[in-house]
Amino acid sequence: MLPVFNRHRSFIVVMTTLLIWISLLLPTRAQATFTVNTNDDVDDTACDVTHCSLREAINAANGSAGSDSISFALPGSTTITLSSSLPTVTEAVLIDGLTQTGSTCSTPVIVLDGGTVTGTGLTLATSNSTIRALSITGFDGDGILVNGSDNIINCNSITANSGDGIEISAPASADNQVTQNRIDTNGANGVLVVGDSSIGNRISNNSITDNTGLGIDLGGNGISTNDALDADGSPNNFQNYPTLTTARISGSNVVVSGTLNSAASSTYTLEFFTNAACAPQLFGQGDTLAGTTTITTDSQGAATFSFNLPLVAAGTVITATATSSTNDTSEFSRCVTVTVPAPQYNGSPPPGLLSLTVIQGQRASQAITMNNIGTGDLIISSYSISGDTRLSVTGPAAPITLPDTGGTQTLTVACASNDIPNPNPVTGTLRITHNGAGSPATYPLECRVISTATPVYTSAPFLPGAPIDFGTVLIGSVNPTNLTIFNIGTAPLFISGGTLAGPNATEFRLSPVPPFSIQPGGSQPVVIGCAPASAGFKTATLQFNTNDPLRPIVIHGLTCVGSTTVVPTNTPGGPAATSVFPTAFVPTALGPAQGNVIEVEGLAVRTGPYLGATLIGRIEPGANYNILGKSQDEGEYTWYYVQASDSLFGWVSGRYLNLTGNIAVIPAQSSLFDQIDSAPDIGVTAIANAIIDVRRRPSTRTTILGQLPPNGVFSIIGRTRQNGGNFWLHIRYNGLVGWIPASPIDIRGSMNDVPIR
Repeated sequence: MLPVFNRHRSFIVVMTTLLIWISLLLPTRAQATFTVNTNDDVDDTACDVTHCSLREAINAANGSAGSDSISFALPGSTTITLSSSLPTVTEAVLIDGLTQTGSTCSTPVIVLDGGTVTGTGLTLATSNSTIRALSITGFDGDGILVNGSDNIINCNSITANSGDGIEISAPASADNQVTQNRIDTNGANGVLVVGDSSIGNRISNNSITDNTGLGIDLGGNGISTNDALDADGSPNNFQNYPTLTTARISGSNVVVSGTLNSAASSTYTLEFFTNAACAPQLFGQGDTLAGTTTITTDSQGAATFSFNLPLVAAGTVITATATSSTNDTSEFSRCVTVTVPAPQYNGSPPPGLLSLTVIQGQRASQAITMNNIGTGDLIISSYSISGDTRLSVTGPAAPITLPDTGGTQTLTVACASNDIPNPNPVTGTLRITHNGAGSPATYPLECRVISTATPVYTSAPFLPGAPIDFGTVLIGSVNPTNLTIFNIGTAPLFISGGTLAGPNATEFRLSPVPPFSIQPGGSQPVVIGCAPASAGFKTATLQFNTNDPLRPIVIHGLTCVGSTTVVPTNTPGGPAATSVFPTAFVPTALGPAQGNVIEVEGLAVRTGPYLGATLIGRIEPGANYNILGKSQDEGEYTWYYVQASDSLFGWVSGRYLNLTGNIAVIPAQSSLFDQIDSAPDIGVTAIANAIIDVRRRPSTRTTILGQLPPNGVFSIIGRTRQNGGNFWLHIRYNGLVGWIPASPIDIRGSMNDVPIR
């Protein structure tokens, strides 16, 4: 027989085992549901069928282990006017406003009115909870504060709160979902995500608009900056947002184009939103979800996209977010505005005079390449030549469509004649009719017919015999311009003389002075300038004598106005000179100033006294070079205008020059950059991708004149080149003319059409 204590212990073991098996066999506790049946804010410590306020329901759920739910069955008004902050949710719960009759995801009827409450509307200090279909408004803090993970905020209207609409906070609030909510007119951000480990928070398919701060703010520091390969850290891994470049109406769609730079070889979901206007920060919010797509980055982390959205009106603003495969959602992108298609004709050569020379019995031709630099399909409806029948044009049958995504077509203008016409040259006009601005594109034509090999004289940018006006020029300085003489004939062209005559001939300059010869197909640049010695209107004539039988004498009328106060900024009717005269033309007793290269193996020769000016050659140690002028425009070092060779004139930095000779009287010298700000627009435009400083000249050492705003559209009217690539761009924006670095911008049109300075 067992002792009594052993019998007791055996009984306890048996009963314990039995209870364990019973607990395993019995079902787990059912989820409790607490039903809110009154809209008052009274807490009488019980939630039952006779009285259960929302405050009581939250307390009851907090006191009930496991996951519970709170439903609504309000018999009258569905507005709950709170007298103080609701209890913090500390246990997993579903607060479901859709259980109230008449409530929908788009129109939740349960209203939490915080007009008299100091604090947040709802605070979640738990995980695995859902807040659904509530209207949370009027609180002087956040609408919803999330301090936990794996929560769902869905179908709510969160408006007019003084703080953020939703704040996902704490050191590690991860993997929360914010979906299908209306979040607007809050006093701070729409959604704020903070916390070093707050990652994987998906913010998708919401309407976020008119909040005072950002639509989505990662980190609470305002607009975040995209970084290469998205290598920065929390919150939400600072997921890069897309860069939208254009949004254009095309048929029944809006085509949105842009790029995303993020982690390499990764897939992202892009959401596009329409907005009535852009947010003040220019980085938008997202009023209405318009479309969703997925893209995959390449091995460098880059992806481009062009996505069709449903048609909206021109002027509508588009924004976008990017969400990674691990549910990190970015901030909203910069806004881009929907534009109406605007085709723009661009021709190479551009509309203007075309000159042909043909030997009797033969044929000469000139190709015209047409392309579209606008934002809609360019349709060439017709093209034709009027005038002399010796002129003809051939090309593809019209109508010709050139899409805004690129593509070119070529027309060929030809001249053929079996006799020598009288008069000679024969003339006509090519007209290209299209649906863009400036239609028709017009090309006056002339065709000179010659019997044998003959030189033919022409010039640009001033046609033979055209007047040249230098405008207002400071007394004692020179305002130069280039004139290039071309031989478009079939025999050498001899320029036997170049004579300045007239009342003020001594106040005009010509370099080089003929005689010189030009081979067939060749050219000879000359520089003409006005150098007034006194105030007043100046006139002269420039006469070239040639062996062209039809143009034996070519005379240009020259004019300028001498002034004591005006610095020359005027450019004569063509492009500015790419080389200029020294101001002083009479050598002094000491002989000309000279310089030789020191410290470096070769010194760059540029078109202007700036590090950003175009590189046109170099000068070497071991030789003396004549110094013709100087400039301190760039500020740090004096620059010198030198004669590098018989045909090369340009600017070099005085930092690497040893000066000798008549240094004291080296004249201050203007450059071509002082004369080209009035250059015309040529149809090449660009969009700024960031705020860009506009400087007076192509150098970071010159004055900042203003700034290009992000998404600002501007004209490119000139460029400089370094080692084969663009370095600085000459731009015009809303009356502001200056220079910017060649990036970060998106160019519309061909840079080949932009003159090099």
